[in-house]
Amino acid sequence: MRMETIALALTAAAIAAPAFGDEINLPARKPGEWQIVMSIASHQVTTDQCIDADTDKEMMQSSFAKAGEKCSNISQSNNGGTITIDATCALNGGITAKSHTVITGDFQSAYTVDIVSDMTGGPAQMPKHSEIKQNVSWVGACPAGMKPGDITMQGVPGLPPGFKINPALLQGTKPPG
Repeated sequence: MRMETIALALTAAAIAAPAFGDEINLPARKPGEWQIVMSIASHQVTTDQCIDADTDKEMMQSSFAKAGEKCSNISQSNNGGTITIDATCALNGGITAKSHTVITGDFQSAYTVDIVSDMTGGPAQMPKHSEIKQNVSWVGACPAGMKPGDITMQGVPGLPPGFKINPALLQGTKPPG
């Protein structure tokens, strides 16, 4: 049951975290391998992502477009390099998510994403409040065996360590680059 709760929390975080619309403007990240360490509750997931300018832009636009269809209230501010995003989104299953996201850092070497989400509706076992921290750091050039768009994951319940996906391939499109 605990792993199911963690999996539901991670799913909710993945849905609520990119709860942004087309009007959200984030700086482009430096090409290469980025490591994202996401902590939610007492669980940690690590992903490594290989990007170039095209895949970074495509992944952001794709996420924003999908989330933008579900979000009715979105605001972004940038104050001295701190980006704050507030969003209210209607998700599948009658779930409403309100998220407050604060991003600090330079997008060239390291940045931090703090997300606080409150959800109403949905299954009783789904967490209604989550606090997620993502520490994102540039590792270097993409390693052998990874191409732009590839993502490897560690610590995701139900997936083998080092599980690799390429979202562009999942969508049936050719990855840029």
